Amino acid sequence: MKLVQKIFLLLTILSLAHNANGQSKSKQEILTSIGKVSKWHSVNYILFSSNTQNSIFKERAFLIDKSSGKARFDGKTTNNISLVLLFNYKSKALEKGYINGKLTDAKSIIQYQEVLNQLFDDTKLLFLPMFIVSTHSSHLTIGPGKIANAEKLTEINFKNVLNLNKQAMNGTIYLNSKGDIKEYYIDQSVYAVGDIKDIGDGILLPTRFNNLSNPSLNIKFNIVAGFTDIESDKFSTL
Repeated sequence: MKLVQKIFLLLTILSLAHNANGQSKSKQEILTSIGKVSKWHSVNYILFSSNTQNSIFKERAFLIDKSSGKARFDGKTTNNISLVLLFNYKSKALEKGYINGKLTDAKSIIQYQEVLNQLFDDTKLLFLPMFIVSTHSSHLTIGPGKIANAEKLTEINFKNVLNLNKQAMNGTIYLNSKGDIKEYYIDQSVYAVGDIKDIGDGILLPTRFNNLSNPSLNIKFNIVAGFTDIESDKFSTL
């Protein structure tokens, strides 16, 4: 083998090794920020709520079973309608609904699609770190990073990461040297992220998302908690 060919082969091997290490490092960086993926899988139930008003809801709370897809929504619309909906986010089936405390025919509850959309919109931001951790490392790459507020941020690019609705997401997150996630780039929007909380068993998730181009899209989750067990009737009765 000629010397030039040997050098080219060596450079190719080193390049492949660098890319593999970059992907492993990207996954490790995220794990440092939010804990082990095994812990995420062991937490079956997650409760989260927000009092951040949008065009549809004044307040909202979701309780979900990640294994079965069962979900409970408690909330109030902007026109002061109180809703409790019991549904399955995997099958998209509404099983039971209450309007202002009264059991109502599920087919007549016109707000259900808005509730379902809200669940997927909320979890797309709230659960993004765990969606990324749960994906294959080939979907993650390390970018050049950047300096923000005199702080060096590591850049993690992700591609075809599935959300709760099994839709593919592409974007970027930025982490500081401590492993705290500081920014999201997703759906052509940029969010400054903060107020990281331990939701249980060492799982760390950001709970505040400030949209840097449209403050009306800012979201703050005041409660986020994970459980391994919960009363089953939470998904069947008012």
